[in-house]
Amino acid sequence: MCAVLNLSSLSLARTARCLSLLVLFATGSAWAQTTTDTTPACARVSSNFPPMTYDENVRYLANSDCRTSLLAPIQYIPLGRNENNYLSFGLWIRERGEYVSNPNWSDQPSGNAYLMQRYFLHADLHLGERFRFFGELASSLVDGRNGGPLPGLDEEKMYVHQGFFDLGLWKSGQNSLTLRAGRQEVALGSQLLVSTRDGRNIRRSLDGARLTWVKGDWTVDLLAARPQPYHRFLGRLCSPPIRTSAPWKHRSLLHGAR
Repeated sequence: MCAVLNLSSLSLARTARCLSLLVLFATGSAWAQTTTDTTPACARVSSNFPPMTYDENVRYLANSDCRTSLLAPIQYIPLGRNENNYLSFGLWIRERGEYVSNPNWSDQPSGNAYLMQRYFLHADLHLGERFRFFGELASSLVDGRNGGPLPGLDEEKMYVHQGFFDLGLWKSGQNSLTLRAGRQEVALGSQLLVSTRDGRNIRRSLDGARLTWVKGDWTVDLLAARPQPYHRFLGRLCSPPIRTSAPWKHRSLLHGAR
């Protein structure tokens, strides 16, 4: 009887030691998992550029561990401890080569290959979740085209392409109401009515206001705007302005995705 009791005590001791090791391992694993989860993962940067420069979202750089790229120090400049207060700078460059054999549907001037260049330099200021200012300078150049650039389409040196502010009027979860006023690029739906005309070297921007209501998968835009009345040259102040008599456009559009 005593031998049986001693064997049982030894088995119980071994079992207790095994259980202790299992509990210790499980606790360590849970602690490691909790520690890993508390650190937010850096956003995966898409290889596709957004259609508008102001759509680029760099808020994930608020996590200092994500600032590993060469331009990260200027893409996100914190303004205080609130991660929603920051200043961002960005530069976009597009180089495009073209060849046209008969540019005027004739032999004069003769066709040739040429280079079209587009440069954007922007600053994006966010103060909280309700205010934003976005400003952008642009320069469009054409090199080597026989007959020179097409007026108003291909070449314009250093001009104010965009300058607007966003004012958040209401926000609840993913639903919001935002007012945007100033010079801005606008592309809606299939872009048959309102577009940036990206095919030409000088993109189109509009002067006006836009009220955007987002509700679930739907977006409603109320737009009152017109093409910029003249191009403001910063490097050629003596050049005459390119004027247009385009009226103000009032549009109300409903679009969404399921």
